[in-house]
Amino acid sequence: MPGVGSGTRPVPRSGRAAAPPGFTLIEIIIAIAVISIMAGMMVPLSVHLIDQRNAEATKEEMAEIKDGLLHYFEDVSPNAFPSALADLVSDPGVTGWNGPYFPGTASQVQTDAWGTDYVYKQSGNYAIVVSGGSDKQVAAGSWDDFPPSDTAADASDLVVNVNGNLIAGKVTEEKIDQTKEILKLVAGEIYAANPDSAPSSYTPSLSDAWGNPIQYNRKNAYSAQVCSYGADQSDDFCAGDDLYVALLWQPSGGGSGKGKKK
Repeated sequence: MPGVGSGTRPVPRSGRAAAPPGFTLIEIIIAIAVISIMAGMMVPLSVHLIDQRNAEATKEEMAEIKDGLLHYFEDVSPNAFPSALADLVSDPGVTGWNGPYFPGTASQVQTDAWGTDYVYKQSGNYAIVVSGGSDKQVAAGSWDDFPPSDTAADASDLVVNVNGNLIAGKVTEEKIDQTKEILKLVAGEIYAANPDSAPSSYTPSLSDAWGNPIQYNRKNAYSAQVCSYGADQSDDFCAGDDLYVALLWQPSGGGSGKGKKK
């Protein structure tokens, strides 16, 4: 009989080697349950991370859309927001369009990161763009007031309001300044052609900054006005908000007076 230290393993009475230890049925059930619980926790976490990423991408895109809408409003004449977001990419045939105003396709400018169409509304100097967010549904209260509110009616909605009043005011001031300079040029032309007295009639070759013809209004032989309809583009007969330069001549013909501008 071999000694204990001979290195020979005892053989079970059955004649076969003992099976290596393994998982019991209870252990397997517990392991499956744990994996299932962890998987159940991971799915909503993954969905949340995807929604978070889409929300950030949509906010960035909406900021680009807002910027494009303001540039569109500033360029076109008369100042107005487009009838559709696709007009930021493709020229709708309006005067002054100088786009594209969005770095993407017409399809991209109209859909958020979830692939859902934006709700876009515009009225006068206001516009609003709304994404339905993660639930892909836009609540009516998020867009149905003008001027629009910054507060979304639904927690998942993303809202961007665009106020064109600041742009409109800036454009108006610029056109007023341009028109004043144009009126001075017209007055200079009249003085140069008629150094002694006010002409009985005169048709200026220039238009004001709004594209309307400059009006000549003779008061008497030594007094006249050149006028623009002004920002409201309505003829107030060189009064009201009309812009004008007054022309004066010296009766002696010794020189022309200085124009007075409104």
